[in-house]
Amino acid sequence: LLERVERRFAEPAAHKQIELITELEPPLPRIQADIAQLDRVLDNLLNNAIRHTANGGRIRLHARRHAERVIISVEDNGEGIAYGQQGRIFEPFVQVGRKKGGAGLGLALCKEIVQLHGGRMGVFSRPGQGTQFYMALPV
Repeated sequence: LLERVERRFAEPAAHKQIELITELEPPLPRIQADIAQLDRVLDNLLNNAIRHTANGGRIRLHARRHAERVIISVEDNGEGIAYGQQGRIFEPFVQVGRKKGGAGLGLALCKEIVQLHGGRMGVFSRPGQGTQFYMALPV
């Protein structure tokens, strides 16, 4: 999953000189999932990360097992999200940050897809230091 999304976004990342890193912490169990839908989630997260990361930045794709879940995250060292906006980030039609684009539905749909897989989605962000979106999917 992560290796495919890294290949899909290699060119847009290279265009901005963004280092794209994939880190897998084995052993990673198989999960029951609709791969096309999880591809949509990762595409949205990576597209956002590239848009909000400055030229020469870094984006890390990471997967690890934690108890009975697999945690998949997309972490950038971009502009970050203001603390006051983080609580609304997954609401439909909400856009944050200086670089707007789209209808503001991407993260709301991502959260819905992850929840339909029995998982949960969250965000950690520090303004000016970057953002990490993660999904915790059941094994």
